[in-house]
Amino acid sequence: GFLTPEAHKKYEIGSDYFIKKQFALSAQAFEESCTLTGERLGVACTNAAYCRSNILQWGDKGEQFTQDMERIVDITKKEVEEYRTELPHGAFKWSKSTSVHPHMMLAYPIDS
Repeated sequence: GFLTPEAHKKYEIGSDYFIKKQFALSAQAFEESCTLTGERLGVACTNAAYCRSNILQWGDKGEQFTQDMERIVDITKKEVEEYRTELPHGAFKWSKSTSVHPHMMLAYPIDS
């Protein structure tokens, strides 16, 4: 599968750094895990964005922030398509939760 031992190890390293509140190191490890899975491990990708946001690591002129927000939107759209089933009367059933935690959206710019 896409979750290679190396990608899994990077994810675990990112989680360990996150627990220690070492967000720069955590973001780096999560980003490496995300890259190693071809961005198919959504939670690694969104965790990297979350960690960068925590330490205001937004890049030149906010470019990294913009890329992170675009990635979050792309991942969420893919996961909604894959995990959500529409039921009668407008209800939905989820086979799995999305990778984006609601707290990640606190800084998300909303279009009017």
